[in-house]
This record gives sequence, structure tokens and C-alpha cells, in this order.
Amino acid sequence: MFTQDSMNEGCNEEYMEDSEILNQSRSYNVLKAEYEKCRQENHDLKRKLRVNEAMLREVHEANEILEHSHDQQISEKKQYILKVDEKHRTLTKEYENTILNLETKLEQQAEEIEKLRQRADQCIKTECEAVIVDQFANLSFETDNISLKKRVDELLSILQEERKKYEYAEESIAELKSRCDHYEHYTRSIKEQLAEKDQTLEEIRAELSLKRTELESLQMDPTCKSRKGNSIFAEVEDRRQNVMNKMNVLREKYMELKRICKSQIMEIKKLRTERVATLRKLDNDADHTFTENEELIKKYKSRISDLESKLKIEIKKNSNSKQLNCSDTSFRYFQSLVDTQKKEMEELRIKVEDLCTKLLMQEETKMNITKQLHYWRYKASSLEVQMYAAQAELRLDLMNDAEHEVSNVLKDLTHKAEHEDSNVLKDLTHKYNTGATIDEKQSTSSQRINSSAHALPLNYSLEIEHTGCLVENPEEYKTHIQLTDKENSNNTSSDIEVKIITPKRSCKFEHNQSTNNDENKPFHAVENTAIKKSKVSPSTTEHEYPVVYISTNFND
Repeated sequence: MFTQDSMNEGCNEEYMEDSEILNQSRSYNVLKAEYEKCRQENHDLKRKLRVNEAMLREVHEANEILEHSHDQQISEKKQYILKVDEKHRTLTKEYENTILNLETKLEQQAEEIEKLRQRADQCIKTECEAVIVDQFANLSFETDNISLKKRVDELLSILQEERKKYEYAEESIAELKSRCDHYEHYTRSIKEQLAEKDQTLEEIRAELSLKRTELESLQMDPTCKSRKGNSIFAEVEDRRQNVMNKMNVLREKYMELKRICKSQIMEIKKLRTERVATLRKLDNDADHTFTENEELIKKYKSRISDLESKLKIEIKKNSNSKQLNCSDTSFRYFQSLVDTQKKEMEELRIKVEDLCTKLLMQEETKMNITKQLHYWRYKASSLEVQMYAAQAELRLDLMNDAEHEVSNVLKDLTHKAEHEDSNVLKDLTHKYNTGATIDEKQSTSSQRINSSAHALPLNYSLEIEHTGCLVENPEEYKTHIQLTDKENSNNTSSDIEVKIITPKRSCKFEHNQSTNNDENKPFHAVENTAIKKSKVSPSTTEHEYPVVYISTNFND
């Protein structure tokens, strides 16, 4: 029994331990999951906190920037207001000075008129008292005085008109001076641009003249020493390549001019859009000024109606006060106090009315200033548009002139190249035909050539190079010389070069016929004819003998 109980207790203890371990593992897993959740939440909260801190920093920076810009705008507006106030003060001072001058002049003229009237009255009185018979004369004097008074009034009106005209003329003169200065500056800039364009055109013309001289020299000069023995088609190919290079350069210039033209057209379109925008602004400004004028007129009308109503009230009060005539001293005393207060009130009202009128005048002057500003802005924008349009027209004219010159040069070059190619082809056909006839002669006398070649002495050797014919006999050499002389007499631009060579012991006979299978070249490549004669003696080793190079130059 004791063993069973001990076994049961051991099993129970083991079961309890296992259950405790399971519970602990479960609680550990739960706590671990909660820990992970808390850790994730903590990470999310930290990330949100960082984002919020970054947002707050950005908001603070934006707020500081906005405050700084706001302060700058406030300072700029204050400066602008101060400038406008200063301008307004200067204008008011100028207007006040002009008004004072006009008032002084009017007072002087009124005094002069009064003096004249007094003199006229004195004259009339003396004449009336002196003699009754002179009434007709007095009447005539009176009529003269009336006419003179009318004349004086007319002269005063004419004087005022002339002053107005003088002021308007001064303003117009100032405007014209400013315009003249602007146009002079504009003409100077245009002249400078034209001078630059003239310099560039002169440089281009000089380059063109140099290129033309080089072309003429290439066409007139004989073949270079480096090209001796080369074919005529090689020279033509070199010339064609030079012409093609020049044409490519001119084509690039033309493309640049075309690109500049496109950019100028885009600038013209932009200027047109700006002009439309300025016209719209002018229309809006005109509408705004019209509405402001209407508002000012309404204010003036309301002010006049208020003053009329106040006048009527004051007239009624004065009439009522005159009707009340009491004999009491106390009433008179109070009446005097009331009168003094009324006078003070009237003075204050007059001051207020003066201030209101001054404010209205200031508003009117501001309106006039704004009108003038709008007008001058529109004028400046229109002048700028005209200036840009004139510059664009000048550039287009210069570009058209340059394009015309480039096209003329291209036409001249293409015409010359075609003419040269046609002449070269004609000469080549002629040479080819003459070479074919000589080849036929050579085929008939091949045996004689071989026998005569063995019969020639060793101290004489003939070296004749030609692409289309072979000369190995002195007789045929003579005929060949005659043919070349005829060709030289026909061709005025043929050249002869003399070269010193060393003699050779052996007789050299060459027959180089080169055929070209290229489709672009219709004929065989023919080299320049070279005739060499050398003499060798058994005693001497080196002697000087002439070598004749016959080369044809293809010119227009």
C-alpha cells in the first residue's frame, strides 16, 4: 500500500509539474506575442513620432519663410506708399505754386483793369461837369470804354488760353524730348547692329572672293607635280570633292540661317501675344478708369446735394432767429452765447468741408496720376513692341540677303561644276577616240615595231607612256608628236613642263591600259601623256635630257 501511495504521489507530482510547465510555456508564448505586439506598436509609434517631427519642422520652416516673405512684402509696400506720397506732395506743391502765380497775375490784371476803369470814370465825370455840349463826345467815349472793356476781357481770355497752350506745349516738348532720346538710343543700337552685320558681310564676301580665286587658280593652273601620271578623272574627282565640301559648308550655313529664322518667327509670335496681352490690359485699365470717374462724379454730386441741404437749413435757422426779437437781457446773453457756439460750429463745419474738398481733390489727382501711369505704360509697351518688330524685320532682311547670296553662290558653283564636267567628258571622249585610232595603227604594224626595236642602237632609248596607245617606233613617234602638236594648238590652256632625268641603258616599252569597272565612270581612266627621251653614250654615265609632260587643263 505504501508503495502504491508513493507511486501515486510521484505520478501526481509529475503530472502537476508537467501541467505547470505547460502553463508556463503557454503564458510565456502569450507574453512573447504581447511583447512582439508592444514592440511593433512601439516601433510604429516611434516612426509616427519621427514623421510628425519632420512635418513639424517643415511646417516651421515654411511658416518662417512665409513670415519673412510677408515682412518683405510689407516693407516693399511701405516703400512704395512713401514714394507715392512723396510724388503726391511734389505734385501738390507744384500745383499750389502754379495756382499762386496765376492768382498773383490775375490780381495784377484786375488792378490794372480797375485803374483803367477809374480813369475812364474820372474822364467821364470831368467831361460831364465841364461841358454839356460835349455829350455826344462823352457818349462816344463811353462806347469806346465799353469796347475797350470788352477788348480787355477778350485779351484776358486770350491770355488764359495762351497760358494753357504754353503749359500744354511745355508738356508736349518734354514728352517729345524723351521720345527723341529714346529713338536716338534705338537708332544708335540699330546702327551698331548694322555695322556689325556689315563687318560680317564683308568678311563673308572676302572669304567668298578668296574661295573664288582659289577655284579660278585650281581651274587655270596645270596639274600639280604630285599628280603627275595620275588620271584626269582623279583631278575631276578632287575638284568635285572640293565643290561638295564647299556646298556642304554652305548648306550648314543655310541650315543655321533657317534655324535663326525659325527662332525669329517664334520671337515674333511671342511679341504678338505680348501685344495682345498689353491691349487687353489697356482695355481693362480704361474700364477701371471709367468706373472710377463715375464714382468720383457721384461723390461730387452727393457732396453738392449735402451742401445745398445744409445751406437751406442754415437759411431757415437764420430767418427763425431774426423773427425772435426779445427784450430780456438774460435771453440776449444766452443768445450771444448760442451765437458764439454757432460761429464755432460753422467754422468747424467749414474746416470739415474744406478737408472733404481737399480729399476729393486728392482723389482726383490720384486718378489723373493713375491715368497718366496707365497711358505711359501702354506707350512704353507699344514702343517696345515696335522696337522688337523692327529688330525682327532687320534680322529677317539680313537673313534673306545672306540666304540670297548663299543660293547665288551655290548656283554658280553647281553651274561651274556641271560645265567643267561636261568639258572634261568631251575632252575625254575626244582623247579616247584618238587613242582608239592609234591602237588600230599599232595592231597593223606590230611586226615592224619588233624588228625595228632590235635594230635600234643601245645608246638611244625612247620612253613613251600613254594609257591608250603604245609607241615603240621612231616613225610612229613622229606621228604621235604631230598629233600632240595639233592637240596643243587646238587647246590654248595646255601646259609644257621640262624635267631633267638620268639616261637609262635599256629601251623601255610600256603599255598600261587600266580599265575601271565602276558604274559611275563610263570611260577608262586615262593618265596624262608623258613623253621622255634619253640619250646614253658609252663614255658618259649621266646626261641631261628634256622630258615633256603634256597635260590638259579643263576650264570654262
